[in-house]
Amino acid sequence: MVHTNVTRYCNGTLGNEVSASHVGQTFFDQALISEVELQAPYTTNQQELTLNADDSILAEEAATDGVDPFMEYTLLGNSVSDGLFAWLAFGINATQVQSITPAVFYYGDGGVANPDSGSGGDGPGGDFPGGNGTVPSGVPSGSQRDAATTSSTAA
Repeated sequence: MVHTNVTRYCNGTLGNEVSASHVGQTFFDQALISEVELQAPYTTNQQELTLNADDSILAEEAATDGVDPFMEYTLLGNSVSDGLFAWLAFGINATQVQSITPAVFYYGDGGVANPDSGSGGDGPGGDFPGGNGTVPSGVPSGSQRDAATTSSTAA
């Protein structure tokens, strides 16, 4: 989420009247997710894992022309337990301002569900684009890059 011209309250929140220039979600390739799931503390997670092939939000993002929602990454050592460095390039129209409705408000006593959020449920129905529950061909992989060949330039 990208905000411009906001007021940050003492508890680190943005209050109840929130607008944003961009709201989005990023994803990792399934091989990395599966490898991370084998590491503590993820091995103790009781929440059901949503596979990329079953993720309706990923399906929407992948179906949007020109959008690559997958993070690029490189391992910081020999395995995911050593950590990873991930990146994603995207553009924002900073003049765009849209009102957003959070699913939860965070107060001093903790999070409180927003009854007006419209969130919840399973999201849009149907299979992943292509109709068979698999990622369509041509969708960027977001796969690991060789650290020796990856570079970046600071502006």
